[in-house]
Amino acid sequence: MTKSTIPLIDRISVELGAQEPWPKDVKLYQPYEVEQILLPDNANCLAAQAFLKMCQLNYEVVHKQNAEAMSPTLKVPFIKAGRFVIAELEGIVQFVNGKGITLTAKLDNEQKADMRAFMSLIHNVIENAEVIRDIALMCYDSMYDPDYES
Repeated sequence: MTKSTIPLIDRISVELGAQEPWPKDVKLYQPYEVEQILLPDNANCLAAQAFLKMCQLNYEVVHKQNAEAMSPTLKVPFIKAGRFVIAELEGIVQFVNGKGITLTAKLDNEQKADMRAFMSLIHNVIENAEVIRDIALMCYDSMYDPDYES
């Protein structure tokens, strides 16, 4: 969800929340890792966890079967920080940055742009690689049935 699609009242509320300190009871919601989570969702959940750890912020991971349905954007991960519910990795990063906590303070604008480009490239390549891998597995399974091997 881009900034332009977030309702104005929610943007104002989140910006006002930026003035508050980091809550002690932050929960990061995600689906069960082994049984339920898809690779792109797992990557985003791991990225959110890594980001929060790198920022040295306290949080608790909560696994829920219906985590996607609980999210305001129907995407995982999402955090509940005090009275705020913030979804998706980008939203979580923006929320944390709004509190004055950032990992890119020492980077200039060009380095920040390079970092965003690399992150986008990696995200797009890995997501497409997963789709291609799934299609290849389906083709392999349909062509080579173990019941008919000699």
